[in-house]
Amino acid sequence: LSIYLEYTDQKITMNCNKEYDSPVANIKWDKRGFFVFTLKNTNAIYDKEETINQFNYFLEQSNGEPYKVLMDSTDSLVFPTDCAFEYFFEKNKEENATAIIATSLPMQILMGQMLKGSEVTNTKLFKTEEQAIEWLMNFKQ
Repeated sequence: LSIYLEYTDQKITMNCNKEYDSPVANIKWDKRGFFVFTLKNTNAIYDKEETINQFNYFLEQSNGEPYKVLMDSTDSLVFPTDCAFEYFFEKNKEENATAIIATSLPMQILMGQMLKGSEVTNTKLFKTEEQAIEWLMNFKQ
């Protein structure tokens, strides 16, 4: 099953027929045109290997084309290790977009500090799902 998305004049084919599931996260395609990345409520380690697996999933499912991610940390306090963050910042491409929902104060502070220390402009932190989705839908790739 392939899903076709239209962005301006170009058509992008997304494989999106598989769901990613690990002890840390679940990722699946949303018909609105982005991946929904849900952090689990667990004590599993969110390390570099997990981040590599997630990136590989996104690249495979998007056929290497730009993609958008809604990351929901609402029910989780799982936080990536320093090595996981370093890998994310190293491999993050500006044409991709990530909207992070953080409703708990500890997660807002931690994620906020992580983003503040980087020069990433395609990843934003939000307190509500509605704000995050609006930003994703308006992000120009």
